Amino acid sequence: MTGVFNGLRDGNTEGGDPKIPMIITTRSGQRFDSNQDLTAGERHVLQKLFLWESMASSLQEFREKKRAALSKGWNNSGPVEQSEALKKIILDLEAKVALRLKGS
Repeated sequence: MTGVFNGLRDGNTEGGDPKIPMIITTRSGQRFDSNQDLTAGERHVLQKLFLWESMASSLQEFREKKRAALSKGWNNSGPVEQSEALKKIILDLEAKVALRLKGS
């Protein structure tokens, strides 16, 4: 998955300019615009999962972190329902975690 990360920059603590989307491209070539294809809660979950993609010591740990993030929601606002776009992005992240762990 590649993309332009629209994270914190220039002292902006609001998470970046909402006019500049983060485009997420899966390994299969599917492209998702974070502003159009994901809810705010889904984007928050995804930010956590991007971190766990490189830190999880097992696929099970990554899936546990995914379940926790989805159940807690944004600022403990409650469960986040997964759209089809988020499901596809998460499946791609899981595959990347598995590949990373296989290579180590």
